Amino acid sequence: MIRFLDVSSCQGVIDWTKVPADFRGVIVKASEGLTGQDPTRLRNAEAAHAAGRIVSFYHFLRPSMDAGSQIHNLWKAIGDTMPDFRPALDLESAPDSMTPEDLAAWFLRAADEAENYFGVPPLVYTYPWFYNSRVSKARGMTGELGARFARCPL
Repeated sequence: MIRFLDVSSCQGVIDWTKVPADFRGVIVKASEGLTGQDPTRLRNAEAAHAAGRIVSFYHFLRPSMDAGSQIHNLWKAIGDTMPDFRPALDLESAPDSMTPEDLAAWFLRAADEAENYFGVPPLVYTYPWFYNSRVSKARGMTGELGARFARCPL
């Protein structure tokens, strides 16, 4: 298993000599919502590569916004800096009015869009409480819906 470090503009300039060597991978925040792009994304990716880390990018999803437009934002944010491994879709929040079924269907639309752009299914980047309380409760997770989520490993 490869340990990954999540980096964004929140960390400022990272001194990679101080990052423990067991963090062999870095997942760089590239974008959020429809138009947000992390201003440090390319610098962080380049510095992580120079430090010998494998690099990918993630997009912080906003389920109240159009899924396809958000994935296009991720594509624009990365430009021609292709990741070393599949990009991730960060799913940590959703409107309370969104049912687990609606949220799962919305996420899978985003995942399909990401696969169309990048040629591979994205990773699901979330945390256990959110996944267990908001996503896994969707009817069908033991059937076809669950099989589709399995293509996007956590």
